[in-house]
Amino acid sequence: MDDFLSLSSALQKEIEDRGSVDLLIGLPSYNCAPTIVQVLKATDSGLSRSFPQASSLILVVDGGSLDGTISALEALQELSTPLVLTPYPVNPSRKLALPYHGIPEREKALWTILHIAQRLQAKACAILDARNLGTTPGWIASLLAPILQQGFDYVSPVYARPRYEGNLVNSIVYPLIRAFYGKDLHHPLGGDFALSGRLAAHFLSQEVWNDQAAAAQIEMWMAISAILTGYPLCQAHLGPKRHEGPPEDLAAALSQVVGSLFYLVESHQGLWQKGLSGPHAPILGTPSPQPAGSPSPNPRPMIEAFQGGLRDLLPLWEQALSPETMEELYPLVGMGMADFRFPMDLWVRVIYDMLLAYHYRIFYWRHLLKSLTPLYLGRMASLIIETEKGSEAEAEQSVELLCQRFIALQPYLTERWR
Repeated sequence: MDDFLSLSSALQKEIEDRGSVDLLIGLPSYNCAPTIVQVLKATDSGLSRSFPQASSLILVVDGGSLDGTISALEALQELSTPLVLTPYPVNPSRKLALPYHGIPEREKALWTILHIAQRLQAKACAILDARNLGTTPGWIASLLAPILQQGFDYVSPVYARPRYEGNLVNSIVYPLIRAFYGKDLHHPLGGDFALSGRLAAHFLSQEVWNDQAAAAQIEMWMAISAILTGYPLCQAHLGPKRHEGPPEDLAAALSQVVGSLFYLVESHQGLWQKGLSGPHAPILGTPSPQPAGSPSPNPRPMIEAFQGGLRDLLPLWEQALSPETMEELYPLVGMGMADFRFPMDLWVRVIYDMLLAYHYRIFYWRHLLKSLTPLYLGRMASLIIETEKGSEAEAEQSVELLCQRFIALQPYLTERWR
């Protein structure tokens, strides 16, 4: 992938002058003018406070921003840590339909950061989300100290979020990683994480960078790869995440995230069929209080979207989902909000049926996964109805119970998988 990287003259000089650094902080960016300066100031403050004796470099890797991001960076003067900006090449067509996280061809940006980390022989490298206004100086120590002081190779974030934020991860991604890979990584798609120099070198040696399906969710691949290769990993409490950007396209997010996870599960079938288990990934630091957030979403439009999907997508669902699953879905079409419930075990079987349909190529995978959107909304509506009046501890217990049901019902999938 070397032909993808065109080092700016400033970065070439930085590498030649420094030779090596202890710490590299990388920020992939694209049209992040409203937020990136605040994130950089928090990063610089965190490095100065927590690692004053370490040699550090902040690297912004930009995909061709047009909103003033570059001007904001060029005008930034008060940082004590050296800051270097370098572009990464983006296919113009990839900017027409941005992924849900807003960074076109993010895998190229991350490859560039890891490549520079290797060139500079960095002991540790942290990746930060340039859109996250929740970033604080304390995050730098939380992400890097476990690598520098405790021997971990990968640090995954744990955010404090309002109850129903991140439900895509809580209801699909986290339970599937628990079920198939045996690790309890709460936020494998957080966008803020850290890794050691040796793990960065390992990632760079893999073929994933030329595999568009796996690279589409490169952070998830990194987390799963760290699990499978036995590198010590942990999680770190960071605090609230305040992500600024355009509203998320739910259907696109489901298609991209779940599609990549299904692809990885299929790629690793020889491993998880034997059974993967291991110790829990420890969570370091002190949890932050849950942010107040906004009122709970209204489940009524979600129920209506689900019931509309049951009418409009019925021919597709009847081919993708098992007869037993469909038999339980049919009665939900006429339920009002007072009675509506989408049982947990039914949801697990829906996801496993979708994974089987993906595996057997029942439909083009994008169409298949976009058809998951009404089903997801139906399950989310039921979750809100069931947990809205409960405590935060009860809501967390609901997520844990869902993970246990994914694990318990895994034979449902393995018996049908060839």
